[in-house]
Amino acid sequence: MDKIKVLIVDDDAILGATLTLGLDALGMQPIYQTSLTGLQSAIQSASPNIILLDVEIGEDNGIDQMQQLKLYAPNIPVIFMSSHIDAGYLTRAIGEGAVNFLKKPFEIEELVAYILRFANIENKKDAASIVSIGTHSLNIKTRELSLNDKTEYRLTTKQFQVIVFLLEHQGETVTRQELKHELWPDGNDSDASLDNYISQLRKIFVADKGINIITVPKMGFKLEIS
Repeated sequence: MDKIKVLIVDDDAILGATLTLGLDALGMQPIYQTSLTGLQSAIQSASPNIILLDVEIGEDNGIDQMQQLKLYAPNIPVIFMSSHIDAGYLTRAIGEGAVNFLKKPFEIEELVAYILRFANIENKKDAASIVSIGTHSLNIKTRELSLNDKTEYRLTTKQFQVIVFLLEHQGETVTRQELKHELWPDGNDSDASLDNYISQLRKIFVADKGINIITVPKMGFKLEIS
């Protein structure tokens, strides 16, 4: 049987290292990162069976990521962990779809028990779901865009990142800076390249009148789907 892949997201490097060593010693395959930046890319590349997500990650809140996770990783279970547990946190996390909530500190045996119970190990391919964009369907795993079950186009990595980020924030204005940070987290960004990807996506979806990528002057872009 393949090793269970556990994606750990926590800004506590000591805890991250401890969990990584512990799960590895128990025959699992941990993947660790310290921030929410690049979470989507990590899920795409690793195809984890379960995600262990801290609530407080720097200035970010892991629970706020659940709506996005449902979009591009709906079949991957999420376990939250936090040193601060109150009824509000717990209720919100479970309400958003988390399978469990662990209070720090916890024993590795407790974590492993929940991983074995909830990890999606039946069919990893199912984790790569189909997302609807207007009349089109987008395969999150292959980046293939289909219409009426017929593949029309395979998005490039950057095109895919742009449309998914806009889709995650559908109806909201996304700033240029937010998009550039998503595309080029190393800071090697380009306004010209971003404009080019937006233009390419508009051409790809031109036949679907219900999809509109709007330029918001001096701010960024907004995806509207009717």
